[in-house]
Amino acid sequence: MSELRWTTEVEDHSIQMEDLDTHHHTAILGRMWELLSMCPPQCPAQRECRRWSARSPHGLSPTGSIYATTPSMSLPLLQDRQSLVEMECATIQRHRRELQLLIAELKDRDQELNTMAAAHHKQLTGWEQDRQRVLTLEQRCAHLEDELQKRNEVIRAVTRRVHVVEAREKEGHRELNSIQQQLLELGQKQQHTSQHCHDLEEKNQNLNSMVMSLSAQLGSLQVREEELSAMLRLKVCENQQNDHQLFQLNLESTREALKQAERQGPHGRGAVCACMCIFILLS
Repeated sequence: MSELRWTTEVEDHSIQMEDLDTHHHTAILGRMWELLSMCPPQCPAQRECRRWSARSPHGLSPTGSIYATTPSMSLPLLQDRQSLVEMECATIQRHRRELQLLIAELKDRDQELNTMAAAHHKQLTGWEQDRQRVLTLEQRCAHLEDELQKRNEVIRAVTRRVHVVEAREKEGHRELNSIQQQLLELGQKQQHTSQHCHDLEEKNQNLNSMVMSLSAQLGSLQVREEELSAMLRLKVCENQQNDHQLFQLNLESTREALKQAERQGPHGRGAVCACMCIFILLS
């Protein structure tokens, strides 16, 4: 920006030189040299002015000019002076055009610098936004790390519970296998018991059939017993009647024997006693 300001001021002084007389050219050129001396060494205006000074007929310096020598009043010197002034004016016009070109170039450079400054400002703004974004991301990352630690603690607790549940599940599987083995054994025992019950039922049916047959036999035997009892009672009655009849017959025979013994006298008493003993034995 400072180069553009100096170049613009040099251009203004070069424009003023066209309207002034020759006596003021030296002062204006000195001012231009002062301005150019204030420019940086890399300034294009200073390089161009040095090039113009080198191509000038009498040279150009901050302290001197083409009019540094005292002119004489002779005509040839005046003609030389006039031609020199014309040459100087042509040189100034050429320098002015070159300065205008240089100013246009400096304007382009200034535009480029402004564009670069805007791009740099945009980069700085983007960098600041990126820095804020990075800070936000760092805070979010720290928050996420805290949450991750909490989640890891929860996962570790859940993992411990899962291990406990797995151990319980293994124990439950072992108990289930034991219970299944017991159920298999009980099933086998049940099969054996069912077979035994079936055998017992068959035996029971056989025994029932035997009991039924025995009951039938018992019924027939009871009928036979009743028949035999009736026959026995009849036989007993007949025997009793026969005994009674026999007793009556013996009694009558004894009475007859007693009667005969009484008729025979004392010899017949022994026979009577014998008959009484026989009667007692028979009765």
